[in-house]
Amino acid sequence: MDVRLARERDVPGFVALAAQVEDWFGPMVEDPGFHAAVAKHVRRGTALVATEGDDVLGGLFMGVSTRPTASTGSSFRSGCAGAALVAR
Repeated sequence: MDVRLARERDVPGFVALAAQVEDWFGPMVEDPGFHAAVAKHVRRGTALVATEGDDVLGGLFMGVSTRPTASTGSSFRSGCAGAALVAR
């Protein structure tokens, strides 16, 4: 597993992660505001991803005035992707 700054090519992976957690956090995939937030964090260098090959296993947005927001894919929650993101 690799943890690194997110790149533009990782945006679809963030959207796929959001789809997995919409039952808990509400609709995001169809929300233009969510897409804008992802793009903003990627541009600013305040988004991390945990990847394995081309697969995004987890993502984390960092901010100065809020706690980091992390999400990991359902099939990777026991694989420590979230812990790796926070440790980074």
